[in-house]
Amino acid sequence: MILPEMKKIPKRSLKCFLFILLIINLPLPTVADYDPRLAVWVRLGALETAIQSLEGREDKISRVLVSDHCIDKAGVGLGYRVGKGEARAHEIIAWCQARGLPVYMGLGNYGGGFSNPKIITRMLSTPSRRSRHIKNIKAEVVRLGYDGVDLDYENLPAHSRRNFTRFVRELNQVLQTAGKGLDVTVPLKFSSPGWPNSQAYDWKQLPHYVGRFNVMCYDWYIRSGPPGPIIPLGVTKKVIKFIKICPNPEKFWIGHPTYGNDWVRRKNRKYRGKYAGAKTFLKQAKKHSRLISHRTQHMGGFEVGPFAHYSYKAADGVHHVWYGDHHSLKATQQVVQDAGLGGLFIWRAGFEDERIWDVINPARDETSAVSSSQPDGVYHPSSLP
Repeated sequence: MILPEMKKIPKRSLKCFLFILLIINLPLPTVADYDPRLAVWVRLGALETAIQSLEGREDKISRVLVSDHCIDKAGVGLGYRVGKGEARAHEIIAWCQARGLPVYMGLGNYGGGFSNPKIITRMLSTPSRRSRHIKNIKAEVVRLGYDGVDLDYENLPAHSRRNFTRFVRELNQVLQTAGKGLDVTVPLKFSSPGWPNSQAYDWKQLPHYVGRFNVMCYDWYIRSGPPGPIIPLGVTKKVIKFIKICPNPEKFWIGHPTYGNDWVRRKNRKYRGKYAGAKTFLKQAKKHSRLISHRTQHMGGFEVGPFAHYSYKAADGVHHVWYGDHHSLKATQQVVQDAGLGGLFIWRAGFEDERIWDVINPARDETSAVSSSQPDGVYHPSSLP
């Protein structure tokens, strides 16, 4: 009797009924499925503390970026910023591979080109030198066993914009032939072309040629200037607003500092900051009995957000400390997630407030990420434990 009655059911209704039966048996997505991924920078020059920091936290990490590889002063070859660089590179690569973590060679211009950008611009503007440099990058990545390259060429002049884009496109094409990925790390901006130090990086073109586009959302207040949050939350939000009108916003990753500065005004009335990890400043806060508490909501026209801040008196004057901690990282993680961006990265492992690992969401599988081989509020110091 059932079959004859079913014949009376309209086909459209029957299809809807079967579809409902299908979806109610599917697992519902959890919040973690939508959480941003986390990439972590490590320095070869501080590898021991970095590995200690990451050990046992592999489920929180989706990718490791290895700093201290650099272009040489000739502007063609590659080298290391630190001694025993190759031995240390092999160590971190083996550590990551044993845990199934993708590991990228972070290639910077601090081997000479950072203070002298002519080294980079000469390479970019000369086809033969550019081609040789690209071949050297591919050879080094393959030889060492990295999964790809994160290109971190900073302080490039605005006139190198077109040549840098060409270089990234050509490098990506060559790395594809070896099955290697390409990321690019760039300074922040609010619009195009941006400030002079960010104009060389074309946010409308570069995302087409990379797997991930890493934006350094830190150093808004620098050591040689007046004290303030390393990156106000309002600045990060404004950067993200611009990202939303750029191509492939899902490729954009937002950087967050795990460090800070301790500023003091010198006799010449100028401030100077001392750079250190959040871990250092947490210990310092516990030692000083004469802390001066602050609660600043806005600075320089931007929302500060929950950035750690305290001051203390010393023999050389009043010191002002700002650093990134678990509160500021959680807030940044939330805005990245709300915007639907690719993920979050931190500079750097070994510096961090240990509590950040309690607020970092479990990493999503990197196989779901876009591959570069397919172009296309301040808290009161009394809250410290």
